[in-house]
Amino acid sequence: FDGRWDDALEYYRQSRAGAERVGNIVDVGFAEANIGELLVNQQRFGEAEERLADAVRVLRSTGELSMAMFAELQMARISKERGELDRAEAMLREVERESEANGFASNVLEARLHLADCLLRTGAHEGALDQIERAMSEAGEEAAMFGLTERRLRALALFGAGRPADALAVLESGIDAARDRGQPYDEALMLEAVADIIEPDHPTIAGESRAEAERIMRMLALVRSIEVSLARSEAEALLLENEWIKSLRPRYNVLLRDDKSYPYIHLSSDQRSPALSFRRGSRKGRGRYFGPYPSASATRETILRTRLRGSS
Repeated sequence: FDGRWDDALEYYRQSRAGAERVGNIVDVGFAEANIGELLVNQQRFGEAEERLADAVRVLRSTGELSMAMFAELQMARISKERGELDRAEAMLREVERESEANGFASNVLEARLHLADCLLRTGAHEGALDQIERAMSEAGEEAAMFGLTERRLRALALFGAGRPADALAVLESGIDAARDRGQPYDEALMLEAVADIIEPDHPTIAGESRAEAERIMRMLALVRSIEVSLARSEAEALLLENEWIKSLRPRYNVLLRDDKSYPYIHLSSDQRSPALSFRRGSRKGRGRYFGPYPSASATRETILRTRLRGSS
């Protein structure tokens, strides 16, 4: 979901190698199908075709029909991206039919959304909207998994049908949802769609939207690992984020890198009588620092109350 395809490819290749060493052909087939999907995402269609064909052969022979049809979906995507729309549609219809017969809801929904994309590519925008509506209305729980893809396709169909304002509203809600879910790859795709829609009338804003999409893609290409830290509250999480941005100075986090930081309480150690003071920014001076704290006024009040108590 993050668009880190090279890292995912390496993971699946290692998984495939491990399965092959112990003779687990089912897991080999699963790995090949996932590798094929990622190669399709990177438009490496020639490499993907061979792997996906092997995956289909292995998975069907071992009775893993759901994953076999997933691999066939990726083969249909290759035909779609090559402009072989009739062939892609025939493959997708067959996957839809067989998946529906076997109760594979996720494959049914994905096939229907790709069919909507085929309609978009032929200029049948109203037909694409009908296909999307049908796909999502019958999807049930699976709808959430493909919700961002659905919004992007719906927006493109609305735009093609002459409803740019509706298209932009769908994309704006989709971008917000992608940010809330932490799915930057989908966010970037929708930012690119926004740029395509508004470029004729607002080329400057379109350029900004496209630049943001490109920034996200560059950022994702540099990600090598993810660490998760748990905080006890939202305020604590914000303070922790501020601390890390100040100390690590990551390239793509620029909003908190200046001196407009959260306040600290400083306890001096270079005087005979240690004193408390309010500090922001650099913490290079001698003494102990307590914080950071989210409220400047509360920090000042704490210092004042501490001084008064000390005086009494």
